Amino acid sequence: MNMKSISLAYVLLLGIVSGACSQATPIPRTQLAQHLEPILSIEKRVDHLKYYTDMLTKLGQINDENTDALKAHHDVYYVYYVAANVQLAGGNVQSYLAHVKLAESELDKMEAILKDNLSKYGESERGSHFPTSEM
Repeated sequence: MNMKSISLAYVLLLGIVSGACSQATPIPRTQLAQHLEPILSIEKRVDHLKYYTDMLTKLGQINDENTDALKAHHDVYYVYYVAANVQLAGGNVQSYLAHVKLAESELDKMEAILKDNLSKYGESERGSHFPTSEM
């Protein structure tokens, strides 16, 4: 996917989000707070994935193909993440949860790429131990 098509996708997403937000009745704060756990969990997971991505990048253990794959999955994850937030804010809890699952699926794919790179690095460093179980 080239930069022009990615930019077009973001512009379309912003248009859809703007339209959805202008038509949605906001969910009351107390109801919103009751449903925050899934999105907060995703944010924590993204922080962990970014940590391992940065670590592997600094160690020179992520090739261009994996970098591109991680970026592509992150871009799709981000669209689902934003959509989930918009759906929750509008009170569409079922749609919110569906978008959370889609976002989590993209994070699963990112995690698989990172775990593969971590295991390859561990094999090349005979005896090194990385906490792959914490991801």
